[in-house]
Amino acid sequence: MALPTHVTKRNGIYQYVRRVPDDVAGHIGRTRIQTSLKTHDMRIARERAFELDQAWDRRFDEARLAIGNVSRDGDTGTWLSTVKWSREDWTNLAKWVELTLIEEDWIARVGRAPGALLVSDPNPRDIPVDDDETFSRNLKRLRALKEFTAETYIAERRAFIARLVRTLGVHLDPKSGLYGHFMLECHRAELRFFETYLLRNQHRGGIGNPHPNTIQGPWRVAAPSEPTTGQTAPVTAAPTRSLAASGYTFDDCIDKWRALRKAAGKPENERYLEEMRKTVKLFSRRYNIRDIAQVTRRDIVDFRDNLAAGSMAVATVNKKVGYITALINTANHAGWIEHRFADNIYLTVPDTQGKRDPYPDEVIGRIFGNRIFTAGFRHKRAKACAEVQFWLPLIACLHGMSSSEILQLGPDTVGPNPDDPDILCFNITNANSRRIKENARKRYVPIRHELVELGFLDLVEKARRQDDISLVLTYGENLRRGDHQ
Repeated sequence: MALPTHVTKRNGIYQYVRRVPDDVAGHIGRTRIQTSLKTHDMRIARERAFELDQAWDRRFDEARLAIGNVSRDGDTGTWLSTVKWSREDWTNLAKWVELTLIEEDWIARVGRAPGALLVSDPNPRDIPVDDDETFSRNLKRLRALKEFTAETYIAERRAFIARLVRTLGVHLDPKSGLYGHFMLECHRAELRFFETYLLRNQHRGGIGNPHPNTIQGPWRVAAPSEPTTGQTAPVTAAPTRSLAASGYTFDDCIDKWRALRKAAGKPENERYLEEMRKTVKLFSRRYNIRDIAQVTRRDIVDFRDNLAAGSMAVATVNKKVGYITALINTANHAGWIEHRFADNIYLTVPDTQGKRDPYPDEVIGRIFGNRIFTAGFRHKRAKACAEVQFWLPLIACLHGMSSSEILQLGPDTVGPNPDDPDILCFNITNANSRRIKENARKRYVPIRHELVELGFLDLVEKARRQDDISLVLTYGENLRRGDHQ
């Protein structure tokens, strides 16, 4: 979870800094809140800031009640009064949470779906599935949800749920008598969402769920007729935008962005472009954006905070926010919008994020105690990939390279460092049709002397004689350049 929006760090101590909303500043008698959280610890700061958030939100609500302003306006940010809500109202709101998660998952998939999925009787086999990394991350989240107690769920997910229902003008009060019931139902809602999620990824169902706006509750002033089977409407009913139109859409911004990169001689990454379009579609639907001039800084910040409230890593949140801000700044560069307002929205990556824990001694012992390393044994199965079963663990443990980089090592990638010829290195490159994640990962990795002592250079020389394209998959296996082609 990211730090709350109102927390900053000054001289090593976390501070709570918040602006008092204009509509209650006069009643409260101040325009700014600033107080020390008196801790160096990020988790303690988060907990104390959350308590201050709740306390000040209650005080703002009391001020609005005192001045007779309790109706919510999408542009002023005031809240609905939940004092008279029943247990059933809160249960229905949790159902809205469930359907919103299901809808967002559907929107993320539909951009990759074939037209066959849009017919009146679609086949679940046409549902696009998540990539391995995304599916694995969501399974981890599901396992955590199943293990959470009620207290753990509230501690870990309260910020996410609070931001989700905030789009309806609902403020969660932990001191409310029905708060525990609502969070329990949200816990149940997230688990039910994963039932649909797994059906979709297994091509067994998950089509035709009700739209979240079909759920009736006191947050609905008037419930218009909405679809119950299709899933192409926005996640939430965003207010109609009154900002002056520019006549340009996000698609126009993407085209302009590509043209500027081409003019600058910068390469175009199709995968990056696909992710950008997917993120733009989610953002546009969530905030009901049709014209680039309708985007506000508040929309981008709210989008960032909603992403950060889930299980997404800070770097991934920043990447997705970066797609939006890059296009907003492109529109400003092109003169389609007047102001450049999308800078400095990124989250700070925690010092601990991205660091990898070392393998425990028992894991190292189990790997290298195997007969592959102790007795020269080699599995004959095709999936064992000949010498890969010996060299890949060694190179991975000693050099910190990813498995995809190791599998692409060829005899042409082994040689002296151009800046220091005495150091023998792996050249991690995209030459000869290799693929690496990004250009910044191009580098020279010094080869450890342990590999040389184990005969690695003999392996390199043999691969060169046989004209093999891979080192770890050498000794035939139809991998010589002629057979490969």
